[in-house]
Formats: sequence, structure tokens, C-alpha cells
Amino acid sequence: MKPLVIYQLYARNFTNEGTLAAAEKMVPHLADLGIDAVYLSAINKADDQQEGQSPRQIASGMNNPKNPYRIVDYYAVDEEYGTTEDLKSFIKACHSANIKVLIDLVYMHCGPNAVFLKDHPNFIKRNEKGEMMLTPYGFLLLDFDDKELREYLWRNMEYYIKEIDADGFRCDVAEEVPLDFWKEGFKRVKKIKPDLIFLDEGGMSSYLEAFDLLYGGGVEGAINRTFIHKNNAGKPHKVKTYHFIPIDKETVYNAEHIKEAWLKTHKKAPLCSTINNAENHDIANDAYEERLEAHLGPNAGEAILAFLFTLDGIPMIYNGNEFADSGRRSMFWNRFCRGNMSIDWSNLATEVGKRRLQVVKNLIRIRKNRKSLTCGDLVWADHSGSKTVLGFSRNYENETTHIFINTTAKVQKTKLQNIQPGKVLASNNATIDKNTITLLPYGYVITE
Repeated sequence: MKPLVIYQLYARNFTNEGTLAAAEKMVPHLADLGIDAVYLSAINKADDQQEGQSPRQIASGMNNPKNPYRIVDYYAVDEEYGTTEDLKSFIKACHSANIKVLIDLVYMHCGPNAVFLKDHPNFIKRNEKGEMMLTPYGFLLLDFDDKELREYLWRNMEYYIKEIDADGFRCDVAEEVPLDFWKEGFKRVKKIKPDLIFLDEGGMSSYLEAFDLLYGGGVEGAINRTFIHKNNAGKPHKVKTYHFIPIDKETVYNAEHIKEAWLKTHKKAPLCSTINNAENHDIANDAYEERLEAHLGPNAGEAILAFLFTLDGIPMIYNGNEFADSGRRSMFWNRFCRGNMSIDWSNLATEVGKRRLQVVKNLIRIRKNRKSLTCGDLVWADHSGSKTVLGFSRNYENETTHIFINTTAKVQKTKLQNIQPGKVLASNNATIDKNTITLLPYGYVITE
């Protein structure tokens, strides 16, 4: 697979309108960034039944019965986002800009009013008493032991490739669905379009037998743990979890935790098959008003992006990361709810927004122009045993890229051993003097 940069687009929050037609108007912006693919979060028709909402949905306080992941019709676009023609038009616009579009498949569960239940009650798992079985979210579990259900969903996958012209799928909690189901489905749709991309929300290396990419692994959690603890910004972080990742406020996490998570993940799967992200719709939702960037500031957000774009794997940007968006973005909010939780595009005109946009463009350009960042081995730097500085090199043939990132709000000095940094490719709050790098709070430097 060619090197990728992915943008997760969560339509509800992406624009004030929250529609596919409005998102289509922003395709030139996405193209200007230099991304290669959009992962379009769930846009199927959702159940509007008040009963059976997930605990997270209730806790959000949005009082919105529609959860995009409680689907009632896999073939229909929810009217909240527009029509099937709007989806086709959005994808066509992306293709004109050389951007692929991945559709979100939510096959583990469905809503209580799913359109197929009347004619196919056998599609749902039932206990010995014949009662419908539920997920921890309170949704109905689909029964993959049923051959008819499998055919129904395989035809749905074919529909999105043949009729909608999608370029692949991001598969929600994919590892709760049997691997052999995905293998057969992907085999069928690849006959229609061979260069499809399949993204597994999970971290099991065995699923790489069917999928191209995994995400939701240990590095994502380690980034949040390392950058968010009470000593970093001098104030405690109130949010207890980031998408079920416990944040222990009494423990000072450090750069070693990211390295350990990388090593652990590397044993399970080649990192070229993993997604690098610090935020997605789940993480941004669970942080409420204390998203990572809101808590630590834009310098920390920039340092994290520098790490994501130089680590081996595929970088993924979330809604508004490219201009340092930091407001509350509940996944359960839409334009019919109180308040406004769409990303604020006026931030593009601020000094912070302008800088971030140029930083992201530059990181994408550097990544695409340097084979060491897409093909190279990763070697952790030997630099004075610092537990607060992320230091590593990427090597490919005769090209080497060095990266050093301060994970704290304190000045850090790192003495280099056996490394001769060259031309600076990107930096913020960093200076190099002979064999010493001085990194101001959340400073970083990327060099040849």
C-alpha cells in the first residue's frame, strides 16, 4: 500500500450545517492540506427511539436520541446528513481532488427498529429464552452464525463499492465480528475495485489477514497518558478516561511509556499497518471541555502532531486538528440540539490557526518527500537517558531523519550520542548547539 495521510471527518461537527453537502464545500480545504483519504464517520440512518440509549449518550446531556452508531438502515443515508445523492456527490468531489473515501461500517449491532427485523428476526442474537441479546451499549447484537445475515451484509458492502463508488471501509469494533466474515466480504468487493482500503478499529494482528490497517492500539493511549498528567500543566486533569483509557492523575507518565507502548504494539503487528492518532470522535467526545489541546495548549498539540507524522505508521488527523480546534465536540450533538458544538472555522484566521495550518501542511509535505518516514526503520535515540524527551531516528538507504520531542511543560536539554543532526526540517521552541538540543515546553525538532 502507498503511504497515506488520513483525515477523519465526523459530519455532525465538521460544519455548522452538519450535512454532506456542506462537507463537500470543504473538499478544496482538505485537498490543500495534502491528505490522501477521508474516513467518513457513520452516516447511515440511525434509530430515533428514546429508549435504549447508551450510557455515554445519556451522560452527554445532549438529549438527542440519534446515535450514529445505532443504525436502522444500512442502505440509507440519515436525513440529518442529506441524501444518497449527496453522499455520491461528496465522494465524486473527493475523487476529483484525488482523495479516497472510506465508509464507516457498523456491523456488530443495530438499532431496535432496524428495517430488516420484521422480515428477518433471525438476524439478531437471542438467548435460550428467545430474548434479544444486547451489547454493553444496549444495542441489538447481530448474529453472524446466520448465513442469511452474512449475505445481506456482504451485499451491503458491494453496494457501497458498486453504487456509491467508495474506496474502502473503516469497520466499527471490527474484532467483535468474525474474521472469516471480513475475509469473504473484502474478497468480493476487491473483485469490483482492487485498490480498496480496509481499516479495523482494533489492535489484533490476526485481523491483518483481512484488513490493511489497525487503529486504537497502545500508542494512542500512551500519548494521552504521557502528555496529560497533573505535573505537565500544573493543574489536575478532571477527565478520568479517554475512550476507556484510564488516566491516573497520581502517576507521572513519561516518554518511556510511549516507547514501551510502541515496542508492545510492534510485537503484535508491523507498525506500517497501524494508524497514528491522538484524537478521534470517541476521544474528543470523552474529554468534554478538557481535550488534550485545550488542557495543554497549541504547542503541545503541535508536538504531538510532529510525533504522529514521523512515527512509523499512518498518521490520521481528526476534525479541526489542522487549525488547533479545542472546543467540546460531543459525538451526540447535532444542529437540532442546544448550543453549537461544530468546529469553529473562524479559528483558521487566528494566529494560532494560521500557524497550525502551515505546520500540518509542512508535516504532510515532509512525510511524503522523505522515504525514511514512510519506509524507514525506527531506532530509538541514545541520549542521556532522558525519560521526558522522545528521541528517535528513521533510516532508509542513505537517508536519515532525526526527531526529538519534549513531552513536558519544562525546559529539557538532551545531549546527543552518535548523532549528527543536519538541516532542520521543522521545529518549534528548539535550538541545537553542537551535541546538545534545548527544548522549551513541548518543543520539538525534526532534522536531516
